[in-house]
Amino acid sequence: MSIDDDKLSGYLVDHLLAAESGVQLFESAKRTWRDTEYRSEFDEIRRDVAADRDDLAALIKRLGYTPGRAKMTMAWLGAQVSKAGPLNPLHKSGGMGGQLELEALQSAVHGKESLWTSLLALSRDDDRFDTEDLQRLKDRARRQQDQLAGIMGKTIAGRFD
Repeated sequence: MSIDDDKLSGYLVDHLLAAESGVQLFESAKRTWRDTEYRSEFDEIRRDVAADRDDLAALIKRLGYTPGRAKMTMAWLGAQVSKAGPLNPLHKSGGMGGQLELEALQSAVHGKESLWTSLLALSRDDDRFDTEDLQRLKDRARRQQDQLAGIMGKTIAGRFD
């Protein structure tokens, strides 16, 4: 199978756009959970999400792709909206804002895990990918999913009572 570089480049850059917003969503969530026992978990996840974004940017560069200026401007704008915490503007861990924020974070991490899974599948036919690195990134996304699901499971009752 021959991979179409234009399609792959577009796919990766679109994920980079989402990753920029994801970092800001987790920064916003860090504020939401700062006065709770989950603060350190959100600090850790936010650092990991930023590292994942950096790893993706490095992969794009290593493959010789260059994100267009228009897309990077969109990424910056999306990150600014995410920074404001649109799902939970009051940064309260209780209530529906906290619930929606957790669900959005889980969706974001699931999307990233799907990226790494897709690239692992492509790596079977393309030796430009480091399968060990992709597996490490996929595993890290899975841990993030598990952490978020754990927090939701422990805190959901308080948002609906």
